[in-house]
Amino acid sequence: MAANATASVLAPHGGTIHAMWIPCVVFAHVFAGYFMLRMLLVMFPKATADFKRKFCCGSSTSTQQKHTPKPVSPKAAAAQHVRFDTASSPDQSKGAAAAAAAAAAKDANMGRSTTTYYDADDEEAGLPDISAAGNGAATGVPSQRSQLLMRRLSTMIRPMAMEWQDIGCSYNTSSGMRTVLKAVYGKAEPGDMLALMGPSGAGKSTLMDILAGRKSVGNLTGSVLVNGLPRKKDEFARKTAYVPQDDNFMPTMTVLETCSYYATLTLPRKLGKATRQERIKEVLAAMGLSHTTGTLVGGTLPGGIILRGLSGGERKRLSIANGIMSTPCIVFLDEPTSGLDSFAALSVMSYMRSMAGSGQTVVSSIHQPRAAIWALFDAVTLLSMGRLMFYGPREEMSPWFSEGCGYPYDPRMHGLVSDWGMDLVNIGFKKPEGCGYPYDPRMHGLVSDWGMDLVNIGFKKPESLFGRMMNTLEELDTAADAFRKRYLAGQNGLTAPAAAARGAPPPAGSPTPSDTEFALLDAAYGSPGSNANTQQGGAQAVAAMNRALDTVQEAEQRGGNAGSAGEQQGGCCGMGGRKPSSASWFTQFRVLLWREFLSVTRNPADVAGRCLIFSWLAIFVGLIYYNLSSDVDSLRARLNVLFVEPVILLLLPYVYMSLYTADKQYYIADSSAKLYHPSAYYVAKQMAVMPFAILNVLLFSFTLYGLAGLRPDGWAIGINGLMSVLMYLIAAQVLAFAAVVTPNQDVAFMLAIAWTAVNLLMSNFMVRYKDMTQVWFSQLRYISAMGYAFEGYAQAEFKGIKYSCAGGLAPSITAYLPIFLPNTPILRGTLVTGQLANPGADCVVELGSILEYFELFRPLWMIVVILVGYLLFFHIVTYLGFLWLTKKEKR
Repeated sequence: MAANATASVLAPHGGTIHAMWIPCVVFAHVFAGYFMLRMLLVMFPKATADFKRKFCCGSSTSTQQKHTPKPVSPKAAAAQHVRFDTASSPDQSKGAAAAAAAAAAKDANMGRSTTTYYDADDEEAGLPDISAAGNGAATGVPSQRSQLLMRRLSTMIRPMAMEWQDIGCSYNTSSGMRTVLKAVYGKAEPGDMLALMGPSGAGKSTLMDILAGRKSVGNLTGSVLVNGLPRKKDEFARKTAYVPQDDNFMPTMTVLETCSYYATLTLPRKLGKATRQERIKEVLAAMGLSHTTGTLVGGTLPGGIILRGLSGGERKRLSIANGIMSTPCIVFLDEPTSGLDSFAALSVMSYMRSMAGSGQTVVSSIHQPRAAIWALFDAVTLLSMGRLMFYGPREEMSPWFSEGCGYPYDPRMHGLVSDWGMDLVNIGFKKPEGCGYPYDPRMHGLVSDWGMDLVNIGFKKPESLFGRMMNTLEELDTAADAFRKRYLAGQNGLTAPAAAARGAPPPAGSPTPSDTEFALLDAAYGSPGSNANTQQGGAQAVAAMNRALDTVQEAEQRGGNAGSAGEQQGGCCGMGGRKPSSASWFTQFRVLLWREFLSVTRNPADVAGRCLIFSWLAIFVGLIYYNLSSDVDSLRARLNVLFVEPVILLLLPYVYMSLYTADKQYYIADSSAKLYHPSAYYVAKQMAVMPFAILNVLLFSFTLYGLAGLRPDGWAIGINGLMSVLMYLIAAQVLAFAAVVTPNQDVAFMLAIAWTAVNLLMSNFMVRYKDMTQVWFSQLRYISAMGYAFEGYAQAEFKGIKYSCAGGLAPSITAYLPIFLPNTPILRGTLVTGQLANPGADCVVELGSILEYFELFRPLWMIVVILVGYLLFFHIVTYLGFLWLTKKEKR
């Protein structure tokens, strides 16, 4: 820059167009087309396979040879099929091994391999290999490896008993205090499957949020105890899972990629890749999603683009699959059967029942369960108008309302106990006196149709459908008080022996599998790409793992109830209990960077769309100011270009406001589950987005620079590009900050527009600072990033340069001067006009005078430092905004 301090004279050149705009435009369209093609190939898997086979993998024959797994010997295959049943006798084990060997030999003779193969593409993408070969989980039948894994998990479950006492929640409204929950009690023992039931508005979701530690607004009363001690919310969140009613999946990720994302963040680091794969296969098979691994999740992208993907029911099952990935101690499910057909609902809840049988606790809010699902629950909490109407074993609900509360139950009239209980406490509509709900199949048809008609209060219905029910709030309070007295008197439903009889796990303090056992688990089948499944190695690893598990179980039987209550609350649960060390900071950063990269590159409106918009706007503006000459006549146009360029960069981020608000929603959903540290997310987000942003801005800047024909010096081109990059990054970061700290997109727009207005008006172009009569108001210029950027643009274009004016002023200027100064007769004389038209060969225009006119005196290095500091400031406050979000209510 110092070398350019000496003024150089540029002769009129007729508007030299820098050829660099041509490769910039070509590159922008090729770049955008590449990512558009990638997105289309992901949206259409069949086309992707055809494309790879045609352009990447050669002929179909070579493809088959490349991916055909290596066959294994019958004996080695037999080692894979060894049953992991330590209760079997040695003879039985030998017989099982012999049978497995015979089956493997038969498979080998038929040309089928019992091993899975490892796909290098999956390794490069960081994805698990879920090849269906030799995989029983894909068909819903656990494989031997899955059985070994689940057996290992069963030894790690530690009890986490919850009890809530006198829970209440109310809100201050304009019409007074509104009570949502009032004096709610209950328990959730290890091995329990607890149903939260009640009419709409009963307070089920509020109670669920309080129990899960996700409620922070409102007037909250009562206490939640874990193993008899006050709950530690952060630790509790890491050992539990909450499956919300509405998911927050990335629409541009496939089912497999989504599960891989959650598995990497929630499963412990000591689990090998093969074990993680097995867990993913197992949960997908349990939820009936094995066939959807390569399907996009789908949904509405920010900006309104709709991607076809999973159905609503499949998304619900995927949400449950990811929630139970780490086998948490307690699983909270918010209406898990909503949107599922009856068979899918039964399958999902049956798997949750099996989880409870392993010692975990399942708490689920549910609406009108079918008979088979209702039978899966151990206990029920029935709410109405925020009152606790009943808590206890499912079988005791009808006796309580029939005998203890004075409301008889008749199965011939009322059908399911769950339906009768819901109708009993619902006071939203008038019900005639009687003995229950009379059901007449000749009148009502199917029970399900009758049930739907029963709860719909938008139409007039015959009074003969209702029996003796609670019709007033006084009756509701009377029943709630009666149950509360019974509960506090000690008749509170489930007891510890009842929970233990259902298969509750041994208490905390018992030994847990060691790191060696984790390694043995992977060695039993080997990690992808390895040769651990040899003839002797696989069988020896399996036997060693079984011996280790037997040792653990024997130690547990001897351990009894060792361990304090504090140790129980802090004990490991499931596959590592989702401790903070489940994923290191670098692992969190890596998987988040991978997710963000998929998100921005697969969204047509993101990387590809932005690149095209930047390129097209540069072409549009460049054609307006096309071919500027290097003479006095072009000075005004050049100043306009230097002003318009940062203005466009200031306004472009508004096009993508929906992307910033969508990122906020994803972060809130993940942070509420304690999936990662906010710093890992923030760094990964910036690392994924910033390179594409810088590339787009440089393409815009160089295209416009070349088309307009600005100063043809390398350092000037570099400074122009640097000012553009800093200006855009600052504008985008301000919008990101506004999206984070404001409650909705409209308020974010208002905050960002206020900042943009200050930048435009205080840019020192439309009005000079020294021309402002309100000097105190001109101090806002110090917060105008555009003012600093305009100063940098102007110095790069005008500093140290002179234009030759040997050809004189343009005739339009000389003709305009007498009109502009009508009382100056000398301007009409031939002497003045001749001198202006032909000033001489040594006539020059000092462009540095423009910098003096606008008082642009700061050194370039200082401008760069100020803008970088401006950008860092908004990065810091945005990150603090994310930290603030983690402390707010997540729902």
